[in-house]
Amino acid sequence: MRERQQVQLPWNENHPDLKAALNFCLAAGAFNIFWFILATPQQILTVLVKTHLGGSAFLLGVLVGGVNLAGALNLVSVILVGVLRERRLLWFWTTLFARLCAFAVAGAAFWVAAGGPKDKAVLVVIAASIGSSIGNSLGASAWWAWMGDLIPDKIRAGFFGKRSALIQTINVIFFFTATLMLDQFLAQVFIVYGLLYLIAGTAGTIEVFFQIRAPDPAQDRIPKLDFSTFLIPLKDKTFRRFCLAMGGFLLSMSLANPFLAPFVMDPAGAGATPIWLGIAFIISQGIWVLVVPVWGQLMDKIGRRAVVVVGGFFVLAWIPYLFMNSSNYWFLLPLSALIAGTLAPAYWEGISQFMITLSRPDQRVAYAGWFWTWFGLMAAVGPVIGGAVYDWIEETPLQFFDVSFHPLQVLIVTAITFAVISQLAMARLKSPKTPTDSVRVLLSTIFSPGIFRAITGSFFFNRPMQNEEPVPPPASDSPDGS
Repeated sequence: MRERQQVQLPWNENHPDLKAALNFCLAAGAFNIFWFILATPQQILTVLVKTHLGGSAFLLGVLVGGVNLAGALNLVSVILVGVLRERRLLWFWTTLFARLCAFAVAGAAFWVAAGGPKDKAVLVVIAASIGSSIGNSLGASAWWAWMGDLIPDKIRAGFFGKRSALIQTINVIFFFTATLMLDQFLAQVFIVYGLLYLIAGTAGTIEVFFQIRAPDPAQDRIPKLDFSTFLIPLKDKTFRRFCLAMGGFLLSMSLANPFLAPFVMDPAGAGATPIWLGIAFIISQGIWVLVVPVWGQLMDKIGRRAVVVVGGFFVLAWIPYLFMNSSNYWFLLPLSALIAGTLAPAYWEGISQFMITLSRPDQRVAYAGWFWTWFGLMAAVGPVIGGAVYDWIEETPLQFFDVSFHPLQVLIVTAITFAVISQLAMARLKSPKTPTDSVRVLLSTIFSPGIFRAITGSFFFNRPMQNEEPVPPPASDSPDGS
């Protein structure tokens, strides 16, 4: 009876089974963050490799680049979905493998704690991290296509905003606890790392068993793969331009991003203790929790493109690093976190939503596959180039008259410059939701007198913002609405 009801009723925001499905997605996301914090090239992993295991900047670049390069396997995911005509189980098995790789990192940490060689352990950590990314990439396209059909368009960005707020709340608590443990038990740092990665592997395993309980409403309508279908996204001019702008931004940003956390703890850099990473993280992610539901609702109300363009300017949060040292990190680091926490969620939550908006509903797997492949390739190139340049400048210091430049300063200036250029290109894309999807309309909505009341009502009472409808730009504006 239940199966007949699911077939008869259209899958939309009013379907009786949608609420339970969304709850499974929320629970999976809550467990995912324990794995994500530790098993992706975030601060904790990069500090483990470079600071504690003694990896070079180039080796760190290889780690981050290798993890992102595995994103090319999203195209393999497209092929697997087209051949198997199955999204949920493909995601389950590939993602389960990815989450289990965290146990290998835990084993490497315990090995060093027992007297094992760091130079070999760091290779295990890098291999396990790249292996985890391989499993993740093989299932990512299937997951995004699955979510695109499971979560109706009218509520998708808002749901992901609320999901992100929940995830980041857990993120703040766990990350601060992790950095506090690393700070307080520095003499037993590898035992602490081993315990943390055991938690990551366990939570990640629980995640996949929650997520698999959500249905796939398009399971019986997954098309077979043929070569022309596989290439459809590449024939889409708007999608190609979107990927080029996004790729330029990721390449630029990743030149410097992997080296920020090690710089904060480097005695020759900011010289801070690990707890300061936790403090900065609490500030940025605490703000993220507050603003990401609003960014999600603005995406549903105005459009994805404008939110992505404005959010990409979070790279300006790196400007304080140009002046950071051991005497001023205590206020420049929180200032950077404040800026990043406000703008970054708009970009990172918006870019995938914009991709779904641009994709054809019947070819979402192919669009997601090409998107995440390009995402991974561009994010892979930057860290390798950045690591090589970092090592080169350390060996051959750059000087202008009597002023010497730290390698990170050079990378930050270069990254910000090209990231801003990429965002200006993103702003010129044609959006399916024109004319309201423009930066001008977004900014006028953000700074309108009623927005603060709307935000407060949305956040505390869990309902959509009731601010006045956005006003389209005048006819004399540019055709693309930017």
